[in-house]
Amino acid sequence: MRLHLPRIALALPALGALLGAGPAAAADLYFTGQFTVAGTTFDSGGYTTTQPGNPDDPTFHVANSGDDSDSGWVLGGAFGYAVPFNEMVPLDWDWPLADWTVRFEVEGKSGGDTEYLTKGLDPYISTVFSWQLMNNVWFDIPLDTPLRWAVGRVPWLDPLTFQATAGFGLSATEIKTTNNVFRGTTLDYDFAWQAGFGLGYRLTDRVTLSTGYRYLDLGQHTFNLKSGGFPDPVGKMKVALASHELNFGFRVAFYPVSSPGEWGLRSRKRFRRN
Repeated sequence: MRLHLPRIALALPALGALLGAGPAAAADLYFTGQFTVAGTTFDSGGYTTTQPGNPDDPTFHVANSGDDSDSGWVLGGAFGYAVPFNEMVPLDWDWPLADWTVRFEVEGKSGGDTEYLTKGLDPYISTVFSWQLMNNVWFDIPLDTPLRWAVGRVPWLDPLTFQATAGFGLSATEIKTTNNVFRGTTLDYDFAWQAGFGLGYRLTDRVTLSTGYRYLDLGQHTFNLKSGGFPDPVGKMKVALASHELNFGFRVAFYPVSSPGEWGLRSRKRFRRN
């Protein structure tokens, strides 16, 4: 399995512990680190011709087909901006907004090779490697109030939050396939999207642990199959990829900043003075 992330990522938990002291501001810049167990589905189609000299005649096409899956691990991280939802508007507006936290982040993640089987003229073995650069929005919803209603106050459950996310971005996907006679390869840069949910647990004002599930859609990919003895393609492989991810991570707020509500309040005061 290949992994294209710097080793410095291994030191992030220790850095997070060092940053754990001190209060968080109304809004914060933060970074995250995460370890993911990913189960990826590989839905394949297309065809291989039995007459390489006449590849366009459908009479000689044998379907490539198969639904396979494999699991692997992924490492990732993100930088983002977290702000209370009720401070997204000028503070003097006094709107009754929820006390959730909304987060905007840019996430990068990359994982190891996974392997899949496709039935055809002869079975094809495919390997897949991919990385993503995603723009995500998160909502962190405190659970202390509903938990107190349901089971009474349990102090160690007060820092628990429900987290929901959606995001989109760029995915680079490399697919290599062969049946030892024909082979094909592609490197595609495509739109990807993801959505998920999970739980967060606030250890300190600055450090939060999290776990959850995310669905990641890696799109559809089509490429030619070739043989060394023939200049023209001998078939096509069509692949749809999606990943079901179980995430474990941490988040560290490292730099306090102003919220949009504070910016708006200051701007309105300056406008009134002028």
